Amino acid sequence: MFNPVREARQARGLSMKQFAQVLGVPYSAVSGVENGMYTKLPSTWREGMTRLGMDYEAMQAAYIDWRSRLADTITEGL
Repeated sequence: MFNPVREARQARGLSMKQFAQVLGVPYSAVSGVENGMYTKLPSTWREGMTRLGMDYEAMQAAYIDWRSRLADTITEGL
């Protein structure tokens, strides 16, 4: 189960630092999203993601789904 944001960033050949620069956000925000620490993608990412040819709404839905499946995996054995 892979983070869709990380996959999209890597598919474009961008480092986390480069991705953060294009989005106009701190590196820590990208790291937080890629590690599942955010419940959803920040709305401030929309413009930068569009600039990169990414569909913000589709990525938002994929991220929320990924995070939900991650939580399910964690709680399965409890």
